[in-house]
Amino acid sequence: MGLEAYVNYVESPENGLRQEKKIDKMAYMLQYKPLEYIAIREFRSTDIQGSDIKKRIEKMSDLQCFNLRVMAADKQSDVGRLGSNSDQEFTQRNTYMSFDMQNDIYLLDGDDTLPCGLFQYVNNYGLAPYADFVLAFANNDMQKNEDKTFVYEDKLFGGGIVKFQIRKEDIENTPMLKIN
Repeated sequence: MGLEAYVNYVESPENGLRQEKKIDKMAYMLQYKPLEYIAIREFRSTDIQGSDIKKRIEKMSDLQCFNLRVMAADKQSDVGRLGSNSDQEFTQRNTYMSFDMQNDIYLLDGDDTLPCGLFQYVNNYGLAPYADFVLAFANNDMQKNEDKTFVYEDKLFGGGIVKFQIRKEDIENTPMLKIN
């Protein structure tokens, strides 16, 4: 499978690696990111050497990576200001998203419960009506592929415990990337 087709496959909700949930006035979108997908997106070119992709994958082989997007269900309201009554509350919300939210996210990987090891809030400063987070968890047993349940205990937006299941079959059914 070529690079563009691979990216389109991974990002297509029909294939189970991208999921969205609506809970009350909030929407949550999770993207599971295979390492090949990350390498392709980082190079931002269709003219990538296979050896470069392989080197990048090798450097990340101990990680399981995801993107989480939190937005208002109407997808138009500024999630940073949603329900916020003051600038102080807005600042507290941004502080939580930057530093504390990581503690409310974990991954159930087979029988293992993994804390969020790498966490980055991508602050868009109100330019978009959503908040994006880049997340990674340890890949304890790289030979074993199990169902994964991503859990976010939403203490900020009122969604409660938000769970996404990435099925083992969906991961295994991801086509092989054809690299030279």
